[in-house]
Amino acid sequence: MLVDGIITGSITNCPGSLLLSAGIVYWSNIIAFSLCYWEFDGGGPGERAAGSAEYPDFLFPQMSDSTAFSPTDVMPLRPWAKLTLMLQAAISLLIALLVVAWAVSTLKS
Repeated sequence: MLVDGIITGSITNCPGSLLLSAGIVYWSNIIAFSLCYWEFDGGGPGERAAGSAEYPDFLFPQMSDSTAFSPTDVMPLRPWAKLTLMLQAAISLLIALLVVAWAVSTLKS
């Protein structure tokens, strides 16, 4: 509804509610994908707990000899993990671009 409202122009002069809605959608995106990664990584929580997962889907810094202090510290190892990371980034970028575009368009009026 947020994206549709920005594109169709039905959201007009309500910057507070727009930013709140954008924040909620942004954090919902993060939480939904985090749960997806947790559920599918290594065959799911049951497989990881049993230790029967052969290969990991993500490489965490704790699993290697390197350290990273960046958002990219987790390396996706499987194609599904790479694709879902790309989808999550695309959704976040779309939301950010639409909110910025809406903010710039309201500056003219």
